[in-house]
Amino acid sequence: MKKNILILNQGITENYGDVAINNTITSFFKSKGFNIEYYPFWLEEYVFGKENILSKILMHAVWKIPFLMDFFNKNSIINKFKRLDYDAIIIGGGELLSGHRGFNSSLNIWSKFAEKRKIPIYLLGVSGDTNMPRYIFNRNKKSLNRFSGIFVRDSHSYDMLRNEYNVECKYSPDVVFAYNSICQNDNADLGIRKQLLCVPIDFNDSINKNMNIKDVEEYNEYLIKKILDNLKGNSKVLITCSVLDDVKFTKSFYNYAKNKLKEVEVEYVDYTCLDDYIELVKKSNCVISGRMHALILAFVNKCKIVPIPFKEKLICFNNEYSNENNILKIENKVIETFEELSQTIYTLKA
Repeated sequence: MKKNILILNQGITENYGDVAINNTITSFFKSKGFNIEYYPFWLEEYVFGKENILSKILMHAVWKIPFLMDFFNKNSIINKFKRLDYDAIIIGGGELLSGHRGFNSSLNIWSKFAEKRKIPIYLLGVSGDTNMPRYIFNRNKKSLNRFSGIFVRDSHSYDMLRNEYNVECKYSPDVVFAYNSICQNDNADLGIRKQLLCVPIDFNDSINKNMNIKDVEEYNEYLIKKILDNLKGNSKVLITCSVLDDVKFTKSFYNYAKNKLKEVEVEYVDYTCLDDYIELVKKSNCVISGRMHALILAFVNKCKIVPIPFKEKLICFNNEYSNENNILKIENKVIETFEELSQTIYTLKA
């Protein structure tokens, strides 16, 4: 009899990275013969209702009150799942171990559900930091101790779980490194690559704090310098985004870049879908971005990558992969992890 797995992540958000994560994980476990059901790990619309004035007021009122967050979150899950009849639950991947209160609530609720019903639960391809209030850290710690297995995607998160949370875990690169292999995407060259792709993130407090960039104007100049430093051999600069929330800034930066970069063609590309983005990177020789999965998808499609290191996960990514060129070795490590987890779930007693 086929085993049933519930997969929880952010795979239906307007973020190419989240879509790629979900596609990679679900495609692999389906290929191994498991019955797969997907549900969002955290989605405000599911918890508080469709976006309107009332739902915004409700979310704002309970956002910093953990037991109320849990109450609404738990009720939304119970209303969806009359029975939790699964052989295993997989949560991941993504930056789910941060100070995000919604993620914190979902980690708590799903790990409790699994523990109560004796369902093995696993974290796969996750990362985080400890930049959070102590009560969120403590809730994370309790949740993590309910998991049957944890696989983190970078060395910083590995050290954090073992040293700060005192939780055992294993290291495995981000799941999207195996996207091409698992989702059968051909990364063959489409001819001579003569374009640079810039996929910036909107200016934020972390850029100001961690990169000592004081405002949007200075950030624009930083991006222009990065483009000029990597422009050699390119006849075109494409500017786009991999997360819908970045559209406004990206369009603004495009207008700025068009006035600054007179010697090269500058073109804006709309946010559309993951497949379109992958086609863009296949035709590019360099990708500059503050979005990690925009970089990973570029890396596995043979582009030079230039991270904007505004956050710990980008700093780790830059340290671990900027000078790495053995794509197959990284991809195989991810697939080994998937095979290990698949075999573990397959041998579970019904």
